[in-house]
Amino acid sequence: MLPPLGALLRDAVAYRSVAPGIVAAQAKCVTALRTFQQAFRSFAAGFASDNVVTLSNARTALAAAESNWLAWLRQVAALSGNAGH
Repeated sequence: MLPPLGALLRDAVAYRSVAPGIVAAQAKCVTALRTFQQAFRSFAAGFASDNVVTLSNARTALAAAESNWLAWLRQVAALSGNAGH
C-alpha cells in the first residue's frame, strides 16, 4: 500500500497549475495523501509492535485523511460545476 501511495503523492506534489481553484484543490489533495501515508505507516508500526496507542493514532490520522479527501472531492466537484451532484 505504501509504495503506490508514495508514487501518487509524488505525482500530486509535482503537478503545477496557476489557476487558484486548482492550486487550492491540489493542496487539499496533497494534504490528504500525506495524512493517508502517515496513517498507513502508523498502522504498519502499530501492528508490528502490537502497540495500541500507535494503532489509535493511526485511526485518528485515517479519519483526518478521509475528511481531507472528501474536502478535495468537493473542491473538484465545484471546479467542474458539479457541486452537490
